[in-house]
Amino acid sequence: MHRGVVLAVCVLVAALMGCTPATPAPTPTALEASPIALSVNGGVAGQTVRIGVVAAPVAGEGSQWRAAGEGAVVAQYRFGMGGTEIEIVTALDGGTADSVRRALADLNGQAVSGIVMLSAGPHVRQALLDNTSAAPVLVPYDPGATGPGVWATGSTATAQSAAIRSTLEQLGVSAPFVIAGEATATGSLPADPVAYAQGEALPKRIVESVEIGTSDSIVIAASAREQAALVTALSGRLGQRQVPIVVTGDALSPQFRQEIARSGLPSAPLIAVGTNTDDAVALTATDAGRRMSAFATANRLASGDPDCTDLFGDEPYATAALWADTASHDAVVSLVRAAEHAGSATPADVSSALAAMVVGPGDGLAGPTLDFTSPGALAAQDVVALHAAVQRLGLRPGENAATVHWFEV
Repeated sequence: MHRGVVLAVCVLVAALMGCTPATPAPTPTALEASPIALSVNGGVAGQTVRIGVVAAPVAGEGSQWRAAGEGAVVAQYRFGMGGTEIEIVTALDGGTADSVRRALADLNGQAVSGIVMLSAGPHVRQALLDNTSAAPVLVPYDPGATGPGVWATGSTATAQSAAIRSTLEQLGVSAPFVIAGEATATGSLPADPVAYAQGEALPKRIVESVEIGTSDSIVIAASAREQAALVTALSGRLGQRQVPIVVTGDALSPQFRQEIARSGLPSAPLIAVGTNTDDAVALTATDAGRRMSAFATANRLASGDPDCTDLFGDEPYATAALWADTASHDAVVSLVRAAEHAGSATPADVSSALAAMVVGPGDGLAGPTLDFTSPGALAAQDVVALHAAVQRLGLRPGENAATVHWFEV
């Protein structure tokens, strides 16, 4: 496997040329009617397309998504199965706005066609506000990221807040106790929020509000770690009180899911707002289920390929397959389709083509359609209420224990 590693201004940049299978793609079964292999036609057919990614830090803001970003490798693998080599160039978010700017500059210096920002947080938003990247930047995980040449491919803060209001209305509750994390992009919340704080005082205050009838529901708009800590604290205090707890998009991250699986679900309903792209969708006999099944199959195949490595090029992909998600996969697919449409891998051409495109299931997306004629590419109606359950679905390599899964009901 060809691999280059450059260490510059404290940002690791690794170009991954692996994850290109030597064997042809298997024929899809009836359940896998969506093709597993993805092919490219037009001016970039037969060429290597370079896609840059900014990987999340090991700890701190954005780290909740670090494991999820490995879905980019699944996209790379699927195009490799179809005969197109995708080179992934990885740069690191060092946890500051300046480190993000340096990562973007490094990737542009390596002539990538587009960039996927696999991190999140105030420092990412600050860096993207004055983005000067020639390559288009897609952001699947930060709900508040905007800037020149930036497209949000995940749920925005505005869409999440609208989904929260709709969810509360469907639940028949109207007096939520709202908590907001300082570093979280929240949009317009359904009530004035109380600032998140560690310790016993906040959960005690929430439960008291529920007990006296002032609050009939709880909304937590905070980071994955803050949401998990507060949900866990409330689980013990709420007891059997059936007060719905609604959490924002960070709850779909591997970090939140792992922490709640360890501590246990509350007896009250736990509901997140986000896209319906959990592994559980692959078990449904729907178009969405077939797309998710194709993603899951590719994830397993990549995991079994000894030449396929993780985003950093230093571990077998099998060690990363457990949490790889469709959001990072779909961002890479979208950039490759833009290069295909442009007939060019030049960043300016890719950006121009992307701005006029709608990328959908027929293009290889595992999740919802993305409309890049707007900076918010994900449609608001695709941000829905998802109910939590702790289960072991067994669809992923290394899935040896039950974890939190999200179901649209």
